[in-house]
Amino acid sequence: MTRSRTIDAGSKPEYGTTIMKALSVETVQKAALLVLAVLTAAAAGFFSLFIAWSVFAGGVVVLVNLWFSKEGVMQMANAVTAAVAMGAGRQQAVAGSKRRSYLLKFWLRILVTGIVLFVLIRWQLVDIFGLLVGLSTIFITTTALSFAVVVYYLVQRNQGRR
Repeated sequence: MTRSRTIDAGSKPEYGTTIMKALSVETVQKAALLVLAVLTAAAAGFFSLFIAWSVFAGGVVVLVNLWFSKEGVMQMANAVTAAVAMGAGRQQAVAGSKRRSYLLKFWLRILVTGIVLFVLIRWQLVDIFGLLVGLSTIFITTTALSFAVVVYYLVQRNQGRR
C-alpha cells in the first residue's frame, strides 16, 4: 500500500529542503573542515607529523580555493539576477562585465593555487602523497555528503512501506 502525499504548489517536501540544506556550500565547507581535521589527525597518528602537515597544507589550499570560488559565483549570480530587472541593453552590458570579472578572478585563483603548489612541492615543504590526500578533502566530503543524501532520500521515500 502506497502512501499519498498532498503538496501545495508553493511548498516542497520536507526531505527536499533537508537535501538542499545538505548540499549548500556552507554545509560542504563545514563538513570539509571536519574531514580535514580527521585526515590530519589520522596522518599524525598513523604516519608522521610531516605527513600530517602535508595533508593539512593540501586541505587548506583546496578549502581557500573553494571559499574564493563561492564568493565569485555568488557575486556573479547576484549581478545577473539584478541585471534581469534592468533593460535588455544594460542587462547584457552588466552580465558581460561581471562575467569578465569572474573569469579574471578564476584564472588568477588558478595561477595563485599553481604557484603555491609549485613552491610546496619544489622546495619539498610537503610530502606529495600527503598533499594529494589533503587536496582530495573536497572530493571525499562531497562523495560522503552525496551518499548520505541518497540514503536519507531512500529512507524517507520508503518510510512506512513494509
